[in-house]
Amino acid sequence: MNQIKESKLIALGYLGLGKHADDCLLPSILHIPEAYLHTIVSRNPKKLADFAKRYKVKYTSNDWLDLIHSDEIQGIIVSGPPQLHFEVAKKALANNKHIFVEKPPTDTIEHLGELIELEKKSKSKVFIGYNFTYSEAFNNLIKPLSSNIKLVRMKFVSGKPLSKGYFSNVFDYSLYSMLVHPLHTSLSLLKDKEITNIQSFSRVHSDPRFSMELIIETKDTTIIIDWGNYSNRFEFDFEVIDENNCVGRMHDLFQYEYFNTDNSFDIPFAKGKQRTVFDYSLRDGGYNRNGYLPELTHWINSFSEVNTPLFKNSFKDSLQLYSIIEKVKSQNPNLYNLTPLED
Repeated sequence: MNQIKESKLIALGYLGLGKHADDCLLPSILHIPEAYLHTIVSRNPKKLADFAKRYKVKYTSNDWLDLIHSDEIQGIIVSGPPQLHFEVAKKALANNKHIFVEKPPTDTIEHLGELIELEKKSKSKVFIGYNFTYSEAFNNLIKPLSSNIKLVRMKFVSGKPLSKGYFSNVFDYSLYSMLVHPLHTSLSLLKDKEITNIQSFSRVHSDPRFSMELIIETKDTTIIIDWGNYSNRFEFDFEVIDENNCVGRMHDLFQYEYFNTDNSFDIPFAKGKQRTVFDYSLRDGGYNRNGYLPELTHWINSFSEVNTPLFKNSFKDSLQLYSIIEKVKSQNPNLYNLTPLED
């Protein structure tokens, strides 16, 4: 706990005590000096006791409605099934409680529409956790480039999901747990350009493993996303090319490089056939690099008035992403026949 008096800190409630919370979100909160964990919620008493001890949380509950109705808790973080995200967000918006929702915010575009309407009437500050878009590594990569990006090429593959998870089929689970990440990251580079074309092409390799190439075009920008569950490990590589033909590439958020064939890139040694390479240390804890700490910090800043947040990501800001997912669904009906493995 930091040295600031607890009464002056932002009190947070947390719902969803799984591995993701333990690995990423809860440790990130401990690195935010303006906030602390006030209450954690779970229906599993052993899990509650374990997390409360390890994260030094004073209060626990088995009912998430206690977070909504608490006069002390200012912000709620929920990380669970999208159906739970939807129910918690509805209550939070109705009670003007600030809320951070892990991706995906809902399981359907219709539910997202309901939250958008509630958001219009609420005083809540909302943030959706598409962490890669807010990663220090990603933002460092694009910082020297022109804001007018011409090409985005991403590879985002893994060895899962192979089950249906919280959805009725493997394909929907893959769309909302996997595709949302490279899609949101890519769309952030379009700067509100109008999308003119969406095409996707898929292939089943070994049921339920598949790959897909998704192409999104504006008048002067092309996004190409290679994604799927066909790999034996997680891979996240991308390349961006700006209007000056400056090229930036990144590998798994650990290394990024620049080069430029026109010798106009203002980075030392990135001339001619040379390139400039930046490496993150393997000892780097990663909460800044992978985006979890920046996204939580910006959400808290949005209602604590510590400073002006650099990013925003409300329910409304997810509408374009969900609309593209609907298009991808309609173009790949064959992927609804994938056979799920046991959960």
